[in-house]
Amino acid sequence: YKSRKRISVVPPKQGFKRYITKQKEKVEQGEDLVKEFLAHIEKATQEKTTDSKVYHYEGREGMRFAIERMLSSGKTLYWFGSMELLIAAAGGAEAWYKVFTARRLQEGTVTLGITDRRILQYPQFSNMKDARRSYRFLEDDFKIPATLVLFGDSICLGSKQNNELRMVLIENPLMAQTLTFLFKSLWANLSRSEQ
Repeated sequence: YKSRKRISVVPPKQGFKRYITKQKEKVEQGEDLVKEFLAHIEKATQEKTTDSKVYHYEGREGMRFAIERMLSSGKTLYWFGSMELLIAAAGGAEAWYKVFTARRLQEGTVTLGITDRRILQYPQFSNMKDARRSYRFLEDDFKIPATLVLFGDSICLGSKQNNELRMVLIENPLMAQTLTFLFKSLWANLSRSEQ
């Protein structure tokens, strides 16, 4: 035998009250879910979005400021450009060695550079130093008097125009991550240094 179910008729007023109560509960659950979701999105947006900071300097003091930011970051430096510009900006090979290379070696900062083969004429910059310096080369020499350096969440652009040195430092995680990705992609496809 199958058991029989008894269905009793509920008065319409009581039935509508039950229906409305269940609908209210569903709406309240939906509201709670939406509020929780929005709170999560707000928190994630606040954590990942930072204000950009941009610094613009001219002259050797600007170069020293940028170098200080790079080396004090403790991050790997990914740079793209001509060693000629850096040497000229510092006032010669020995000056660049003092201002940047000696301190970089002391700090233990790693540099990966995409440059032209003219760097090989400077042994103090082209010799590998305990795997803390490596280069990959483009086929053509750099004709543009500018250098791009990426480190951590920062981007540094240096240029020399009309014998004036200009530095722009941008602190923006998303921009830096994008350019670092592009740098690493190019790095993977270029020939290694001949050291």
